[in-house]
Amino acid sequence: MMCHWKSRRTRLGGGFRAREHGVGIWRRNSAWWVLALVAGGATPWSYGVAPSTDWLTVLRDGSAADKTRLQAAQALLDQSADEAIREALRGEIARPLAGSGGGPFVLKALASRAEAPPELFAIIADRLPKTPAEEQSKVLGALGSFRSREAARLAVEYAGDEHPDDVRIAAFQALRHLSGRDDIPDDAKAWQEWLQRMDGLSEEAWRGEVLRALAKRSDADETRINDLSLKLADALRRLHVSTPPEERGPLLESMLTDSEPAVRNTGLELVSRELSASGAIGPGVGEAILNLLADPNPEVRMSAARLVRQLAPDRAPEVVTRALLLEHDPSAAAALLTAAARWPNPEQIETVLKWLASPGPARDPACDAAWSLYKSAHLDSDNQERLLTLVRTWNDDQLTPSACSVLATLGNEADRLRLRPLLFAREGSVRNSVVEALLWYPEFLDDIVKAARDDQDLFDAASRALLQHEPTAQGLLTLISLPRPSLDTALAGITRLARALNATDLLQVTKDVKDDALRVTLLKQLTADEREMSERADPRMLPALGEGMMTLADLQLTAREPDQALITLESSPFFGPGAAPAPRGFRTLRCAALAALGRIDAADEAGGPPEAWIRGLEVSIKQPYALALGAEIKRRFGAGLGDDLEKKVDGLLKLAASARDSKPEGPAKRDASAGPDTSAEPIAGTGSGPK
Repeated sequence: MMCHWKSRRTRLGGGFRAREHGVGIWRRNSAWWVLALVAGGATPWSYGVAPSTDWLTVLRDGSAADKTRLQAAQALLDQSADEAIREALRGEIARPLAGSGGGPFVLKALASRAEAPPELFAIIADRLPKTPAEEQSKVLGALGSFRSREAARLAVEYAGDEHPDDVRIAAFQALRHLSGRDDIPDDAKAWQEWLQRMDGLSEEAWRGEVLRALAKRSDADETRINDLSLKLADALRRLHVSTPPEERGPLLESMLTDSEPAVRNTGLELVSRELSASGAIGPGVGEAILNLLADPNPEVRMSAARLVRQLAPDRAPEVVTRALLLEHDPSAAAALLTAAARWPNPEQIETVLKWLASPGPARDPACDAAWSLYKSAHLDSDNQERLLTLVRTWNDDQLTPSACSVLATLGNEADRLRLRPLLFAREGSVRNSVVEALLWYPEFLDDIVKAARDDQDLFDAASRALLQHEPTAQGLLTLISLPRPSLDTALAGITRLARALNATDLLQVTKDVKDDALRVTLLKQLTADEREMSERADPRMLPALGEGMMTLADLQLTAREPDQALITLESSPFFGPGAAPAPRGFRTLRCAALAALGRIDAADEAGGPPEAWIRGLEVSIKQPYALALGAEIKRRFGAGLGDDLEKKVDGLLKLAASARDSKPEGPAKRDASAGPDTSAEPIAGTGSGPK
């Protein structure tokens, strides 16, 4: 099938391909027949050449290309009312058709017409009886374009059995063509009877009869062609599915450049599917779609513009702009404006503002494109004022996201106050755009927060408004109280605002938060790198930093994350060379974390009380070294544990033994500095005794 398309493209090259293809479309399109008949034979051929062109010379030039000579014949037929042209055509038709003369091209051009110029009928009628039998079929082909009873009588004369088969076939084809009747059999008597009935009609009634027959046949042809188009599209879809992904690009490119509209439309559909499925497509496809921005069909231009915006081929910016400047269909313009918003440039300004001033499907995309031009600094103050003036005329229920941005950014206080009710609009896109437009103005902060309480999708915008106008503990608590799509989604906004608070305020917020996961997230902001220089050297912040880090480490131990707890403690200002005085309990927590990791010597050096060691045992109860750690605690502290703590250690040892005998749930988390994990063996390095 691909080879068939390619061979046809080779055969029908350039702009003339469309004209030759147009002949077939003409014959099955009733609208063309009506126009042709009413106009008395006028045709839609238009070559756009200068009157001085010597078409007759081209027609007679045996070295010229066939399609060029055919074009010359068509041009001469358009001028056949001129007697000199008509006589020149008579001379060409009179010459033998087997030579290199222009006669065959004139006959072919006549045969392709919806209705031939009536003044040429006498030439054909004179030529046919003088034509050798082997050439009569070509002349009869031209005869079929004269929609007169005289032409029908002449064709019937060559439909009898006494004529060769090819002549009879050509005669029947001419009769069907000129009459529009395809329900009469290929029988000379049947056509003679039809002609007798037609002879009884007036000229007006005759033409009406032909017109009705042509319209009926055109409708039947259209139905048949539609059915074939559906079958063709289905076959192309199956071909696309069966083609390996790496070969689909050339297949789609071939479909998009085909002369058949049904094939091109199916190609556009399949490109859209391919993008949805894989997100990638061959570069040649994008170039082929760019060419469809000049397609005669506005629906094709609309589909092509949508795909160009997605594919973004290299030449898209200039081609989209050029197509937009030429576009006149509102729906196609809407798609082009949406694409143009991706590639704004000053050439688009007047066209964009023109569509913005025109109610219809292109107005909203024109506003998007205009806003894109503004954001790209392509609109001077005069054009900004034109844009604002046009948008101000819209009703509130017509305002789009970009229109809201125009009013908020380019407008005055009255324009922004007009937007306030839209914070609670029914359409989520409008609410979002209004919040985005107003979040920079402090007078709308309370309204934005109120709107965010009703719509969790406004959480991020509300977080930015609070960061802009209320970066305080109360602002963070307000943000935390708002409904959010999920904690993960909200964390970006929460942490952004948390970083803006000093350690004292952030610590206070963590005390009011009930969600442990969120508390950990907030407390981790106290260890963020950006606080290293800003607050850790500030003595006023040290108490808050110490309490916050201790709280975080305690929560991490409770969550059985001793490695994380140790990282928190050892990255604090209270550990290492030049450390600040550690807050109370710091050494105890560090000892517990080290013990939980099985690092006995380090825990011994930390110097924690028995409770710290016992907590380490609790955290590591399911680890393979838990029994050894419990034994070390009993050996190290002995009677100094007291009855209660000794009972607690014994109970933990029973749990550790039970955990060892059962299937382990997974390895413990160990900090990277702990070295190789040899904790399955009895713990070595036990220190010197109770501390």
